[in-house]
Amino acid sequence: MQTHGQMLKVMCQRVKNFLPLFTDSTYCSTCVVFVASEFLEQTIPHERETIVTFSKTRHLKPVIKCLMKKLEIIKQNSKKKLFLIKLQMNIFKVTSILERIQNKLTEEFKSNELKLIQHLDYDQQKLSGLLTKITLLAGEIPKVYQIPIVNVVRQGIWNWIDYHPEQFTEFYRSGKKMQGNPEILFQKILDWSTSAKKKVQYQYWPLLTMLLVLCPKIILQIGTNDKKVLKSATGKFVENLKKIFKGKDQKKVQTSARCLIDFCKAATYVAKSDQTGLRLMVPKIQELIAPKLLNQKKMIITDVELLVDFLVSSFRLTPTETTKEHYNACLHPNSAPIFKLMLIKSLVQIAQETPLEWNPSIEKTYSRAVDVKQIFYEYLDSLRRLHTNQLSLGKTGSLKSLTNNSNIKKKKENKWN
Repeated sequence: MQTHGQMLKVMCQRVKNFLPLFTDSTYCSTCVVFVASEFLEQTIPHERETIVTFSKTRHLKPVIKCLMKKLEIIKQNSKKKLFLIKLQMNIFKVTSILERIQNKLTEEFKSNELKLIQHLDYDQQKLSGLLTKITLLAGEIPKVYQIPIVNVVRQGIWNWIDYHPEQFTEFYRSGKKMQGNPEILFQKILDWSTSAKKKVQYQYWPLLTMLLVLCPKIILQIGTNDKKVLKSATGKFVENLKKIFKGKDQKKVQTSARCLIDFCKAATYVAKSDQTGLRLMVPKIQELIAPKLLNQKKMIITDVELLVDFLVSSFRLTPTETTKEHYNACLHPNSAPIFKLMLIKSLVQIAQETPLEWNPSIEKTYSRAVDVKQIFYEYLDSLRRLHTNQLSLGKTGSLKSLTNNSNIKKKKENKWN
C-alpha cells in the first residue's frame, strides 16, 4: 500500500505532465488553473495543525510553477480577471507560505508561492487574517522578500474590494475599525520603506496607500484637515505623495500617480451621500492630477491601464465634468493616440461592468457618441491607407524581382554566346 507521500509524488507527476498539453489560450489556461487548484486543495493537508514538510512540498514545486505560468497568461490575455482561485485558507495556508519563507527552500518555489497569494479569493475575514500574520512576521521577513510581499498584499486588498464591494461599502458605512490592524501594519511597512535603499523606497508606497484606505477614521481626519493627523506619519505620507507627483523623477511621479488614483478608485466604492473620508479627500486629488495627466504637450504617464483607471474613476466621481473636460482632451483632433486609446478602453470598461447604485451608467456618455464614432472612422481610414500602401509596395517589389530575373537571364545568355 502506498504512503501519502508516495501517492502525492505520483499525483504531482501526473498533473505536471498534464499541464503543458494545453495551449496558451485564455480559455484553456483557465481550465488548467481550475484543475490544478482543485488538485492542490485535495493534496495539501486539511488539518490546520499539519505542517507541509519539505519532503512533501518538493513534489508540488513543478505544479505550482506551471500554475503560475498559466495565471500570467490569463492576466496578460484578459481585459479583466476571469476568476479567482477559491482555495480555502485552512488548506493552502498563507500562514504556511509566509513561515516557510524563513526556511531554506529553493528560491523558485518561494517566489511562486508568494505570487499565488495574490490570486486567492479574499473576503474581509480572510484579508484580516493575512494582515495579522504579516504584521506578526514583519520584523523577521528578509529584505529580499519585502517588495514581493508588498505587491501581492496590495493586490489581495484590491481583490477584496473588487470582488466583494458590498463588504467594503458596509465596512465604510459602519465606521468600525478593521480587524487585522492595518494602521499597525502601515507603520511596519513604512519602517521597511525608510530602511530600504532610496532607489527602491517608492515601491512600498502602493501598499501603504491601500493600508490607509482600510483605516476609515484616519482617512476621515485627513479629509477634514485634522491638524493633528496631518502632522502624523499617515498625514505626511499623503502630502508627500502630492509633492512627489509635482516633481520630475519619472518613476516616483508614476508611482505617486498610481497611489493617488487608488484613492480615487476606492472612493467610487462608497456613496457620496455617506460623507466618508474618501469622498471628502478625493476632490483635491482630482484637481491636482487631472491637468497633469491630460497634458498633451508634456505627457508624464504612458501606462495606458493606469490612465484608464484614472478616467473611469473620474467618470464615476464627477461624470459631468469628465464627459465635458476630460473627454475633450482625448477627442481633440490632434490628441496623441494614447489618449484616444485611453478613452475607448475606459468606455468599454464602464459599459461592461455593472455599476454600483450610486455610480453613473454608460448612458451618461451618450452625448459624446458622435465624437467617439469619429475615432473609429479615423482608425478605419488609417487601416485602408496602410493596406493600400502595402499593396503598392508589393506590386513594386514583384516588378523589381521580375526585372532583376530577366537581367540575370540575359547576362547568362550573353556569357555563353
